[in-house]
Amino acid sequence: MKWTHLYLTLSSLFLLFISCLVVADDYQVTPADSWVKQHELLTPNIPNEHIKDGTFYLMLDTQFKVTEQAPQQRFTRTVMQAANQSGVDYISQLNIDFDPSYQSLSLNSLGIIRNGEYIDKLGSAQRQVLQRETDLASRIYNGTLSLNIIIDDMRVMDILDYSYTISGSNPVYQHFSTARTLNWSVPVVQQFMRVLWQKPTPLHINFVNGESTLISTPLNIGFDYQINQHNEPTIISASEVPYWYSPYKQVYFSEVNNWQEVIDWSLPLYQSAIEISPAIETITRQIKLQHTDLESQIVAALRFSQDEVRYLGLEMGTNSHRPTPASETLALRYGDCKDKTVLLISLLKALGVDAYPALVNTEETKRLASYLSPQTYLITSLSP
Repeated sequence: MKWTHLYLTLSSLFLLFISCLVVADDYQVTPADSWVKQHELLTPNIPNEHIKDGTFYLMLDTQFKVTEQAPQQRFTRTVMQAANQSGVDYISQLNIDFDPSYQSLSLNSLGIIRNGEYIDKLGSAQRQVLQRETDLASRIYNGTLSLNIIIDDMRVMDILDYSYTISGSNPVYQHFSTARTLNWSVPVVQQFMRVLWQKPTPLHINFVNGESTLISTPLNIGFDYQINQHNEPTIISASEVPYWYSPYKQVYFSEVNNWQEVIDWSLPLYQSAIEISPAIETITRQIKLQHTDLESQIVAALRFSQDEVRYLGLEMGTNSHRPTPASETLALRYGDCKDKTVLLISLLKALGVDAYPALVNTEETKRLASYLSPQTYLITSLSP
């Protein structure tokens, strides 16, 4: 019995060790890289009349490093103060999302500041990696993992200060782009936005709903773009405004300058997936036998792609934007919006109808047109 108990104990310890190794492989705990620019923290009095959810934002810091060869890196630092117990509940648990198929996560720092003293929480906070699948109810699987962090001994007036770096980007994208909101409905003491751009061609930069000073420092290769803001005025959006309207100031950094370049990127993704295979020809022959006029055949093809192929999105990695070949979607009898679109276009082409995909954004809608508009920004150039 003793040997059995010992064996079971050792087996449990071994499984626990393996479990820890699996979790350790999902992310690592390391200091921020030397390229990251650190900022001194300001701690003014809390404007309680403007606070929501009991949280006062002291710093929002986002920095990118983009080179020709190395994976893209994104450093994020967030500093928040719990103004009351609601704030403690809100900020004492964190979730950091990343896609393990093309990204790696490094937790750089985690601590609280109490009465001016920094208390490191990397050793005591509970950390575990979860696969949450937030779009599961919509039948969309994206494979995203979330590092869940529960901070211990969090108290009212404590300041949470944490940072992390995500390396890697979806390989389906051929160009870099990012956006950042620059004013909010709640007070933010300090905001920093930086793109350490180590490619020879400058980025295209556009501000929407106002301008901020952008400092562009030339490098041996590329530019160091920085935006520093302090105590930006808050904005309250009226409840009566249309869904697509946003009053908040935003900045967009992009490697592309017009929508034709976006088309040139996306069109090959669809052209390689649209096909007239024997299986698709079989479906179109059946449609032609049942419907003699072209208009009825088009409606039948649409109904087939809608009704005979169930909606299910497996959007891991490049599948987030690359559609599945039409013959594969037909064989699987499931697909997401882009898969069903490619199947419909393939059916229509087999019927002799010219058809083309159209990219839409159901969230941004009318705002989308302004994202790649001519550059309108204040820029200050500095010598290296």
